Amino acid sequence: MLQPAPTTQIDPKLARGTLVEIVDATATRTAHIVFHPYNTNYQTHLIPVGEISTKPGKTITGTIHANAKRIDIISTGGRFVDPVFGRPRRVQGSIIAIDSGRIVV
Repeated sequence: MLQPAPTTQIDPKLARGTLVEIVDATATRTAHIVFHPYNTNYQTHLIPVGEISTKPGKTITGTIHANAKRIDIISTGGRFVDPVFGRPRRVQGSIIAIDSGRIVV
């Protein structure tokens, strides 16, 4: 069960979690947010495409887009993002939808 439990059904294409931090751009890194999906230990660094009006520590819901360099077909189950902390490099999960030529995992 998701904690905190939603009161209405959530679209499975949406990511839901806590906004941990908004990090400003530096000379060597682009501006990004630190996102903590509910019921995980992950703290994923994501680059927002628009303005974030949510304050750190509050719930944030949205979509996460990524360009795949390759897609592997595997027979094992499970969902994960690697690494647990930082910029995601590998994403594994089940396909839940195909939308406008994009695969939703």
